[in-house]
Parts: sequence; structure tokens; C-alpha cells
Amino acid sequence: MKPAINIKIFIFVGILAMLFAGLFALAIYPFFSEIEKNSLELVIQKDRLVQLEEEAEALKRGEALYNSQTENIAKIDTLLVNADLPTEFMAFIEDSAAKSGVKIEISSAFSPRPEPGTWSGIGFQVSVNGPFPNCLRFIDRLEASPYLIDILNFNVNSSSGGRYVAEQTETTSSPQPLPAVIKNVDAIVLLKAFIR
Repeated sequence: MKPAINIKIFIFVGILAMLFAGLFALAIYPFFSEIEKNSLELVIQKDRLVQLEEEAEALKRGEALYNSQTENIAKIDTLLVNADLPTEFMAFIEDSAAKSGVKIEISSAFSPRPEPGTWSGIGFQVSVNGPFPNCLRFIDRLEASPYLIDILNFNVNSSSGGRYVAEQTETTSSPQPLPAVIKNVDAIVLLKAFIR
């Protein structure tokens, strides 16, 4: 009888082992694999949440920086010329010429090719006629303008007509002061005004 009991015990243990294996394969393994999948998803969600919080914080810092620099941005905006209607800038050029004692003609506005990494601008060709010192004074006024500009080229030629009598100067050889005669020059100024 002993061998029959041993066989029944082995069969019972075998059936029990197969039931446990089946239970593990059908219930426990999917349960644990679902837990593993959910925990990986939870880690991904936490990483995403941390990333979103960092982005939100960076956005708040950027907004605070923008708000603190609003005054500077407004100042920079006043330095730039309105590209659609540059009449205010052209009026400034004409006013500077009048104050400098030269005659000007703004003959063209062009768009210079922007180089990579530079701001775009609008170009002006200004023909200037007057005494050379006054032309230099005009250039100084342009350089000190409230606008952000770049003088690309300044060509000066002797004028075909007109002379300017400057203030009288004294010479050691003559007891009478003599007028200093300064010939007018023609100049062409190419300038680029940076635009909004």
C-alpha cells in the first residue's frame, strides 16, 4: 500500500503544483505585471509633472523679467523708426539739416540686406549741400539723434557753385579782419535706421 499512497501523494502534489502554476500564470503574474506597468506610468507622470512645474516657474521668472524691463523696452521702442510710416524720422533729418545750416534732399528709401544676426532697417540716401563744417555738424546731429541709426557711407565732393562767407578772422599781416570764404560741398549720406 505504500507505493499506491506515494503515487497518490505525488499525483496530488503534481495537480496542486499545476493549480498553483495555473493560478500564478492566470492571476498573480498579470496582477504584478499590471502593478509594474502602472508604477512605470506613475514615474513618467511624476517626471512630466516636475517638468511642467519647472516650465511654469521659468514662465513666471520670464514674466517677472519682462515686467521689470517694461520701461527699458519702451525706451528701446522709441529708438526705432516706424517702418510703415517713417515721416517722423524724415522730419528729424530735415530739422537737423536746418539747424546745421545745410540743404538736404532725401532722394530714396531702400531696404538694406540684413546680415545674419543683425536687426533689419530701412535705408535713406540724403544729398547734402552746404559748407563742409556745417555738413560735419549735420553728421554729428545724426549720430547724436534719438534714433538708432548706422551711417553706412559718407561721400563728399566739391560743389559746383555757391560760396559761404564764414565769420571774420584776424590775420597778423593785415590790420583789417578779412572774411574767410568757404566753398560749399556736396555730400551723399547713406544711413540705415533700425526699425520696429
